[in-house]
Amino acid sequence: MMGNTSITGSNLPVLNAVCNAVKRAGAPSLGKVLFVCVQHLLYTSTTLFEKLIQLGTNPDNIFLMGKHYSLCEDVAFKLKSMGIQLQPLTPLADFGEYTSVFKQDVSNMWHRVQGHIQTHQNNIDCIVVLDDGGRCLERLAEDSISKIPIIGIEQTTAGLFNHENFNSLIPFIDIATCAAKIHLEPDSIADALLSKIKNKLAAKKGTIRCGVVGLGTIGKAVAKKLLSLGYKVYGYDNNNMSKINFSEPPFILCNNLQDIFQRSNFIFGCTGRDLTSDLKILELIDEDKTFLSCTSEDKEFLNLLKNISKFPSNKKNQNPLNDVNLKLPNGKNITILKGGFPINFDDTGESASPEKIQLTRGLLLAGVIQAVATLPQLINDKITGRIMLHPECQKFVASEWLKLTPNNHSNFSDLSWVIENSNGAHYHSQYLSKCFGSTQSEPEKAAA
Repeated sequence: MMGNTSITGSNLPVLNAVCNAVKRAGAPSLGKVLFVCVQHLLYTSTTLFEKLIQLGTNPDNIFLMGKHYSLCEDVAFKLKSMGIQLQPLTPLADFGEYTSVFKQDVSNMWHRVQGHIQTHQNNIDCIVVLDDGGRCLERLAEDSISKIPIIGIEQTTAGLFNHENFNSLIPFIDIATCAAKIHLEPDSIADALLSKIKNKLAAKKGTIRCGVVGLGTIGKAVAKKLLSLGYKVYGYDNNNMSKINFSEPPFILCNNLQDIFQRSNFIFGCTGRDLTSDLKILELIDEDKTFLSCTSEDKEFLNLLKNISKFPSNKKNQNPLNDVNLKLPNGKNITILKGGFPINFDDTGESASPEKIQLTRGLLLAGVIQAVATLPQLINDKITGRIMLHPECQKFVASEWLKLTPNNHSNFSDLSWVIENSNGAHYHSQYLSKCFGSTQSEPEKAAA
């Protein structure tokens, strides 16, 4: 566990730079902004909220909920001591129940928010929903929308899979697929994922055949990292097979899901969806196999987890957040690491090194500033749905991060490139250009 010096934020230069830039430009008024947040309770997340408070946010106006599989008690204690309204989590009692329990907890937080609004309505100008995975945006309280201006921020592609969020009636800033995140973050995430299981991989290196299902930005990064470590890697992607240009040997592209399950004994789920919805998968297992999730929640192997109840002798005394060990009738063993939750999260307060993950925290802080500063403009222009994280925000955060990280990525000096490689509607903002950027003319990109 990290020491308290990691909570102060003094060692996260990217967040410091964003905060200082906002102060120099004149911070937007945050005192009457109500924040409703779902975030992993990590030490660097605590730093993010410290910066928001330094910029004028009232901690009593911050409602925050963590996630079961990344809950760090030290971080939770610190956040509560800051005056933030932390939502308790209902304990998980069984495998595969995370989604239903979590959704109810999010609803409970929104009920608390509604009560807070009724009591403090004259002191609330707008609501910012800071989301990780789409569940908070999904459960928006309708009467809150009708009374108070509201804007969302989504940082993961899992949240974009939600049809309601993608076609939202409110504006939300898409950090998940902004250029800075999709081009700079994947290698750091892959390093963090594999560092958590390096002992398991090393112990069986001579016999491991890795299957990576889902070859988006994270899946490709995981596959390349495994290849660099000397493992044989199989890959499959149901949606992007025709677009995959991935020739690094010894990488083998499989034709279907059954093929990759049969040929691999360490299976990395990188899709954000359930790979095991067809339970005939159990009939394919003729050797011991280990399943590892690289995405949010317990989605990758959800149906398999739910059906563990059919094997009661295997689930006795098992914690849904720990490794799941299942012995099949044919004598072979299935291991689902960390209960099917992403393997880079645990209760230590870290998912990746603070030096690397501060990129994401910096993008979130800049996204909050964009949300508050530009919401009146969005309302006036009747803009809803997916909004691009402003290219000046991305350029600034990426530049600060690249100063500290060995990386030759120079495209972020070109705002046109940033726009072309980001999703969502782009609009001008004199304030954001003053705060984060240059005075060069920004090309437009219309809403998709």
